[in-house]
Amino acid sequence: MLDDDVLSLTSSDPAASELLASSQDEQDKAVEIEDVSECSQPPCPTYVELLDVMSRTTERLDLPWKRKLPRSCLDERYLSGHNHPADFSKPTLTVEPQSSVFTGNKVFLKCLLNQTLDGMGWEFLWSKDSNTESTDAEIKTIDRVSDGGEYKCRARRRGRYTDYSEPVTVTIHGKPKPRLTIKPDQHVFRGETVTLRCDIDAEGVSSWKYNWYKGGTFIVSTELQEHTVRSVTESDAEKYSCYGAETEGSGISQHSDEVTLTVSGVSPPVSLIISPSRTQHFTSDSLSLSCEDQSNSDGWTVRRYTDSGTLKDCSSLRRGSKTGSTCTLSPTITWDTGVYWCQSESGEKYHPVNITVHSGVILESPVHPVTEGETLTLCCLYKHTSPSILRADFYKDAL
Repeated sequence: MLDDDVLSLTSSDPAASELLASSQDEQDKAVEIEDVSECSQPPCPTYVELLDVMSRTTERLDLPWKRKLPRSCLDERYLSGHNHPADFSKPTLTVEPQSSVFTGNKVFLKCLLNQTLDGMGWEFLWSKDSNTESTDAEIKTIDRVSDGGEYKCRARRRGRYTDYSEPVTVTIHGKPKPRLTIKPDQHVFRGETVTLRCDIDAEGVSSWKYNWYKGGTFIVSTELQEHTVRSVTESDAEKYSCYGAETEGSGISQHSDEVTLTVSGVSPPVSLIISPSRTQHFTSDSLSLSCEDQSNSDGWTVRRYTDSGTLKDCSSLRRGSKTGSTCTLSPTITWDTGVYWCQSESGEKYHPVNITVHSGVILESPVHPVTEGETLTLCCLYKHTSPSILRADFYKDAL
């Protein structure tokens, strides 16, 4: 490399150009240091590398540290005009307890300097999503949904900077709300088994610990999503709720809405089961009715009283067929409208249900009464049109 080439390398650095253009006496004055042990940080690697190349290329350069000083020390006056943005190695950016959390939980970002840079006087500059830097402490706390994003940091002291840390992405989600359901129903009878289920839909969470409450009082914590109560009694009738806590993190969900469990003292001996499970039906369809006992269905008969004033067994109709305690009507006609119930051989009657048969539009609703607080879905059905293209208006009490 020629001398002209060497000089061209320093053209972008005013400090280096000034050094090379100075006389031998001026170079000596630039490095006068009474005590080598009191010198500050070594020159940045890029600056030293440049002078090394120049030293190997030409013999006319008499570098100061070759004469008086150890290689690791250079007066900072040498570098006063050298503003390279990475005068020191980059810090390490850590995140605790984890980079993905729920709102309300805090995330701590820490900008850790290399051990050789430890000391007083450092300022820490933080950048989020490559936006304008802001000055903050070594540890930055994040606890709001709006504070999520990509973070990086660097440090500054006396006008000199470290490089940027590697970026860290922090994601903060809103707390999920569990949904509590009860099976087989919110209204059960003494002696039945009840299962409560806590469903939590949250992105990025693989497992939960479920916490169960009865009447606002904590009862149990388990990693099972379902809580089972066997042989329920009236004392189990109460409002239940749940919430989840991450098993592999610090996040917690909201509390679910309370769901009320009602327990009746005596279970009826038989239930009338209708299929399709609704009280209104179309003409020319098939309708199945059965009496189901807790132990067996023998000895029970489906009977009806129609609008025409006739009282009959379901199976006595020409369109009716019987299998065990199940009666099937096919095809249905409008005259099948009436009250249906289960009747024992001794004449006991249970579960009367009013069934109507229509040729046009029907309202799909539950066969049996629902409990206050349950979710109720009503559907308007038209015999000749699929529900997806049907527009319906609903009325309550004729309003």
